[in-house]
Amino acid sequence: MLWGDCGGYVEGGWEAAGRAFVASDPYGAAAACGAAGIPEVPWLRAVVAYEPDGEGWRLLDTDGDVVAGLQVDGAPAPIPDAAEHFAQAPDVTDDVRAAFDPPAPLPDGIEPAAVRDVVGRWEPDARHSTDPHVVFHEDGTWSGSDGCNGGAGAWALDDGGRLLATSGLQTLIACDGEGVPGYVGSAARVGLDGGRLVLVGQDGTEIARLVRG
Repeated sequence: MLWGDCGGYVEGGWEAAGRAFVASDPYGAAAACGAAGIPEVPWLRAVVAYEPDGEGWRLLDTDGDVVAGLQVDGAPAPIPDAAEHFAQAPDVTDDVRAAFDPPAPLPDGIEPAAVRDVVGRWEPDARHSTDPHVVFHEDGTWSGSDGCNGGAGAWALDDGGRLLATSGLQTLIACDGEGVPGYVGSAARVGLDGGRLVLVGQDGTEIARLVRG
């Protein structure tokens, strides 16, 4: 959640690892922030990296220039349009910290993927008439479908094939297909085995293999 001067917040997804950072376009807004529709936050989409700055962080663009700074400064005032806990500072427990631990390495025989390897359209080996797929776009966004429900977000790669991918809201229509957008959202690393794109989870377990579509 990104709280602003509009008296509310906009909501989206973000991921960070190493020094890489990726944020999606907002998919929700509360109070006056959403009065005219979900606003765009172009400066946030420009952030691709971060670095420490005293007790806070600097957010950097592709040129290494500072886009914004983050500092811990308490919590925003609650608003009637949102549950009170949304305005409370998070409780950073050991379990929360563990959730941000680096994922297990890729399995033996799987080579870490580079951006040029991932960009493009991918689909499952098994053919479906509903065309489940994912497209990793060069601009750092991805889009896809499980055959009936569209999915989209932002993506980036860090060392060792570390995949950072955000996901937005998605409908839940049932049909013949395969949950490719869910594979992307669940993957922590991505590698190559021959011509196949291998998506791997946080614990190093293989999630799916995709082929060029």
